[in-house]
Amino acid sequence: MKLRLRSWLLPALLLAPLAFAGDARAEDAAEVTPIQVTSLEGGVSVAGQWHFTREDDPANAAPESSTEGWVSLSTPGPWSNAYPGSEPFRVGWYRREVHFDPSLVGTEVDLLVDTYMASLDVYVDGERVYHRGEANIYESYYAIRAVPVSFTVERPVHVVAIRVDTPLMVGVYQLPFELRAHGDHSAALIAYESFNGDFRVLLGSVIFFFGLFFLFLSWRVKQRAYLVAGLACVALFPFLVGTSDTFAAFMDPEILLLMIYPAIATQGTLNHLFMQSVAGRPMPRFNRVLITFAVVLFLVDVSQLFFFHHSLFLVARKITFLSGLVLGAHATWLGVKAARQGRRGALILAFGTFAYIAAAAHDTLIALGKIHSTGLVLTGTLCVTGAMIAIAVDRFANTFLENKKLLGDVQQMNENLEGLVEERTAELHARQKDMAEILANVPEAIVAIVPGLTLHEEHSACAPEILGVEDVPGASVMVAVFGGAELDDDRVDQVKGALLAIVGEDSVNHLINEHLLPEEVCRLRPDGTRQYLELSWAPIEDANEIVNKMLLSVRDVTELRELRGAAEARTKELAAIGELIAVGPEVAPRLLSDGRCLVDRAKATALDDAEAVRELKRFAHTLKGEARTYGLGALAAGVHNLETACTAGDDAPEEVRLATAALAEEVALLTDVWTEKLGHDASEDARRTLDAERIQRALSLLSESANDSRAVLEIQQAARAELQLVGRAPLAELLADEIGAARRLATERGKEPPSITVSGEEVLLDRNAEGRELVRALGHVLRNAVDHGLEAAEDRLARGKPAAGAVRVTVGRDGGHVTVRVADDGRGLDLAQLARKAGLEDDAPEQEIARCVFRSGLSTAGQVDLVSGRGVGMDAVARMMTGLGGAADVELGPIDEATGRRAFTLRLSMLDPSFEQRATA
Repeated sequence: MKLRLRSWLLPALLLAPLAFAGDARAEDAAEVTPIQVTSLEGGVSVAGQWHFTREDDPANAAPESSTEGWVSLSTPGPWSNAYPGSEPFRVGWYRREVHFDPSLVGTEVDLLVDTYMASLDVYVDGERVYHRGEANIYESYYAIRAVPVSFTVERPVHVVAIRVDTPLMVGVYQLPFELRAHGDHSAALIAYESFNGDFRVLLGSVIFFFGLFFLFLSWRVKQRAYLVAGLACVALFPFLVGTSDTFAAFMDPEILLLMIYPAIATQGTLNHLFMQSVAGRPMPRFNRVLITFAVVLFLVDVSQLFFFHHSLFLVARKITFLSGLVLGAHATWLGVKAARQGRRGALILAFGTFAYIAAAAHDTLIALGKIHSTGLVLTGTLCVTGAMIAIAVDRFANTFLENKKLLGDVQQMNENLEGLVEERTAELHARQKDMAEILANVPEAIVAIVPGLTLHEEHSACAPEILGVEDVPGASVMVAVFGGAELDDDRVDQVKGALLAIVGEDSVNHLINEHLLPEEVCRLRPDGTRQYLELSWAPIEDANEIVNKMLLSVRDVTELRELRGAAEARTKELAAIGELIAVGPEVAPRLLSDGRCLVDRAKATALDDAEAVRELKRFAHTLKGEARTYGLGALAAGVHNLETACTAGDDAPEEVRLATAALAEEVALLTDVWTEKLGHDASEDARRTLDAERIQRALSLLSESANDSRAVLEIQQAARAELQLVGRAPLAELLADEIGAARRLATERGKEPPSITVSGEEVLLDRNAEGRELVRALGHVLRNAVDHGLEAAEDRLARGKPAAGAVRVTVGRDGGHVTVRVADDGRGLDLAQLARKAGLEDDAPEQEIARCVFRSGLSTAGQVDLVSGRGVGMDAVARMMTGLGGAADVELGPIDEATGRRAFTLRLSMLDPSFEQRATA
C-alpha cells in the first residue's frame, strides 16, 4: 500500500508546479519598444513585449489609431490572463513598430508567425498583407506550421498589426517568430516545417494502419494489449493527420482543431493501460475509475464539436493535458520498476513515456508563457507511440516463436500422454472430492451460471431448499433466483441483459455491467410470505479472459431482515416518544388532529381541481411549518413529500397516493405512541373547556336567583370578564415557539440567529381559536424573513450591518381590528425580480407588484426544500388573515440605492376579539 502511494506521490509532486503555475500576465506598465532591424542575416527575432487588446475593431490595424487602453503582452505566449478575471474571448490584436535600417528599404521580407490553426490576419501600415481563415483548396493553409507573411520594406518605419481568432486563448503560440529575408530559410527551419507538414501526415498514416493491424490481432487472439495498442494508434489519427494542410484544405479548420482533444483525452489512459500490461501489474479497481474518467472527458471534448462552450472547452483542455501528464509520469514510474524486475519491453516504453511527459511539460510551459520555444509534443507522442508499436510487434513475433516451440513441446508430451492423463485424472478426482465436501456443508446456495443462463450441475447441497427448485441443474437462473421477485419488468430485463453480456464474453464486459447485478432480491413464496435473498457474484475466467461461468452465492437473510425491521420500528417508536414528550400535551393533540385532517383531505381532493389542490398545499405547508417548529421531523418530512407529490405532473395521482399512505402511517404511529405508550387522551384541552362550562352554569344560576341585586350583578360581570380570559394569552407568549424555530432555522441556513422582538399593545388572544391562526400565519412570515430576507453574516458585515439580523413584530389596535406589523433589516424586496416572476409589466404600480408576494405558486426561492420554494407560505398567510376577518398587505419603505431593493413591512390585521366581546356586552 505504501509503495502504491509513493508511486502516485512522486509524479504528483513533480507536476504540481505545472498544475499551479499561472499564465504569464499582461502588464500595463511594461514598455513596448520598437523592433530594431539592422540586418536580416540569420533572421531577426520579434519576440518580446507587444501592444495587445481584445477589442475587435478594424481600426486597430491603422498606424494612427491610439494604443491607449491596450496592455503590454509577452509574445509569443498565452493571452488568457491579459485581462484577469474576464470571460474567455476569441479575438486578440497585436501591434508593434518595426524600425528597419535605411539600407533595407526595398527589401522583401518574410514574417514567420505560428498561430496553431487559428484564423490569422496580418497588416502592415493598416493594409492587410495576409489572411488565413476558412478552408482553401487553392493555396497552403500552413495548419500548425509557421506562416511566412511576405511584404516589402517601403520605409524605415512600419507598423505591424496581427489579428488572431482562436478558441485556445493562445494567439501567437510558439517560435519561430522572426523576420527573415524572403526565401532565406535555414536548413533547421526547413526540417521543422517538413516535420510538421507532409512527414507528419506520412507518420500518422503509418501509425493508423499499425493500429488497424493490432485491432485485427486483438479480435483474432483476444489479447487486451493488442486492443489497447490498436486503439491508441487509431485515436492518434486526428491529432497527427487531422491538423495537416491536407484536411484543412477542404474542412473547417476549427472543427479539425476541436477534433484533436478527444484524441488526446484517450492517450494518457491507453498508454497507462498498455504500461500495466507490459509491467505485469494490472490495476482493475483503478482502471474502472480511469476508464470512466477517460470516457467522460472524451465525451466532454466531443460535445464541443456540436455544442461549443468556450469556458467548458478551456477547462476540459487543461484537464486533458494535466491528466495526460500525471498518467504519463505514473506510467514511467511503473516502467522503471518493471525494467528493474527484468520485464521485457518495460525499459523502452518507460523511455518513450518519459520523452512524452518531458515534451508535454515543455509545451505546457510554452502555453503558460513561461518560455519561448518550439513545440515538442509531436516528438514526445511519436516516441511513446513508437515504443508501444515496437513492443506490440515484438510480442507478436515472440508469440509466433513461442507457438512454434509449443508445438514441439506438445509433440514431445504426446510420447508420455497416457501417464500424464492418469496423473491429471487423479488430481481432478481429488479436487472434485474436496469440492463436493465443501458444497455439501456450506449453508448457502452456491451455483454456477453457464452460457444460456442455466445453472451448472454442480451446486451446494442446500441450493434446492433456498431457491425452492427441486431440479437445480439446467434450471434457468431467471426462474430459480428471480422467479417471483418483486422487480419490475424493466429491471428483470436489465439483469438478464447484463448476464447475457457477461457470461461467455470478454471479462471487460463484466467490468462494464457488474453494477447492474442486484446484491439483494425479495421474492414472494407460494404461501404468500416474503423471502429475502442476498446475492454475491463472481466471474470465473479462462486463460483468454473470457467469463465462461458466473459463480453465484445465495444466502437467505429473511430472518435477519425481520429482526432488523423490528429493531428499526422500535427505534422509530422511541424517536416518536422523545419528540412527543418534548412537544407536550398543550400542542401534540392539535398537531396529530391536523395530521389526520390532512390525510383525509388528501384522500378526498380531486387532483384535477386546481383550487382544491392549492388549498391542500396551503394546509400542508402550514402543518409542515408547525411540525418543524415543535421538532416533529418525521411528520414534517412526510408532509413535505405530500407537497412534492402534488406537483408530480402526470405521475401525481400515484405519487400522492403513496405519499398519503406514508403520511397516514406516520400519523398513526404518533397517535398510537401518544395514546397507548404515553397514556394521553386525544383531546388534552377538554378539562379546560369543561371548567369554563361549569363556571358559565354557575353564573347562570346566580343570575336567576338574584338578578335584582346590584352587587350580584357586579360579581356576574367580573366573573364573565374573567371567563373571557380563560385560554387567552399575549401574542408574545403565543409566539415563543415560532420565534425559537425561526432562530434555529437561521442556524440551519448558516446565518447568525436573529433578534426577534414583540412590542406594542398587549392583546390577549384565544390560543385555540384566533390566536392559533394568527401564530400560524406569523410562523410563515418569520420563516420567510429568516430564509429570504436576512443575509448571511459575511454579507451583512460587508454592508456595515451587524452580523445577526433583527426582526420586529409590533402589535396594535386600529378601530375594531388587531394589527401586527413585521419588519426586518434584511436585503429588502426586489420589485423588478418580483414583477418578472409575476408576469407584470415594468411600469406596473409598485404596490401592485409588492402584493404579488401573496400570489399562489410564486416564490423567489432558488430551490424547493423542507422550508420554502413552492410559493405557498405567503398565500396561506393571506388566506388565514381573510378567514380572521382581516387582510394581509405590504407597506413599502425607502429604496436601498446600492442594491435597488425596497425596505418593506408586512401588515397583518384581524378582527379584535375583545372589541367584539365589548360590543356584545
